[in-house]
Amino acid sequence: MPLFSLHIDDEIELRLQDLTQAETQFAVIDANRHHIGEHLGWAHKHLAVEDTRQFIHNARRGFANATDLSVAVYYLGAFVGSVGVHVRDTATRKGEIGYWLAKEVNGKGIMTRVVRALIDYGFYYFQLHKIIIRAATNNPGSAGIPKRLGFQLEGTHRADGHVYDHYVDLEVYALFARDWHITHSNLDFGYVVDDEIVLRPFQMHHAETLFAVVDKHRSHLRRWLPWVDTTLDVSDEEAFIRMNLDQYARSDGISMGVWYQGQLAGSVGFHYWNYANRSTELGYWLTPEHTGKGIMTRAVRAMTAYAFDKLALNRVVIRCAVENQESCAIPQRLGFALEGTHRDEQWLYNRYVDLQVYGMLAHDWKNAPDNA
Repeated sequence: MPLFSLHIDDEIELRLQDLTQAETQFAVIDANRHHIGEHLGWAHKHLAVEDTRQFIHNARRGFANATDLSVAVYYLGAFVGSVGVHVRDTATRKGEIGYWLAKEVNGKGIMTRVVRALIDYGFYYFQLHKIIIRAATNNPGSAGIPKRLGFQLEGTHRADGHVYDHYVDLEVYALFARDWHITHSNLDFGYVVDDEIVLRPFQMHHAETLFAVVDKHRSHLRRWLPWVDTTLDVSDEEAFIRMNLDQYARSDGISMGVWYQGQLAGSVGFHYWNYANRSTELGYWLTPEHTGKGIMTRAVRAMTAYAFDKLALNRVVIRCAVENQESCAIPQRLGFALEGTHRDEQWLYNRYVDLQVYGMLAHDWKNAPDNA
């Protein structure tokens, strides 16, 4: 399962680009190289898995910068293509959507449904004024998508594309925000833990909600979290989110909001991903009204499983203040081993606190009855 995905309907799922899917994606690109390469020049240069990994790195960077959303398209559980909405001009708020689809799934309306969702995303989250789609004049299948979605043909740019060894003319289709009705009410990507809990990467549009939750529960969170006193307004949360997304773009961890029954209830995250030693550390917090429901235990269990099963890490660490019994109870409940107490390990406003270190190893996790 990918870390973050979005279900468009019962057949189609969009996934944020994930390095764990690089080999799968390259295999489909390689099998469809001639089909894709008829109209897209990059297909003839995308020759190895490393090219796919580089594309994924670039996509993660665009996501972190809030200038691009490039996602993998899955149909009935199988990877079948890619689509992206890209901010081309911040001054005029103009964006562009591009896409490709494997030959064997053409004609099922997949990309039309996907592009409809990307238009919603571009107009709502990127606040675009205008979105264009460019299609080669000899590619009626690609041009059919903007036509079906109400784009207007603005003209033909002669020799504007280069495919393999020749130039092609590109038709330019355009759509304005004022002419579009957004149909997808929730376009946040997430990791579904269960029917009640979804983990979502914090994005800039979450800043106000996140600050409101922190501000409301400031005294509760301040007991064990050192950053509360420096989180004074929404701009501080925006700075945190930018830093967090940059970390994710570098494949060095991610903090996620914990949504419980549609409400932001807290956060859980990987402080880092140390691939050299195949280890990571988990941290978390929860609002007081959401404690006692098993929410964080379920979230931490899901992230621990992801670390071992998808990231192929060997060790997960959780550190908790000795006196923070509620926090310590989570690794204890999940079978983590208490590996020691680090004295005066954390400065918390006006005092040092001791931290207990809990560790879980991959082979212990996989051999535990509850995780089999």
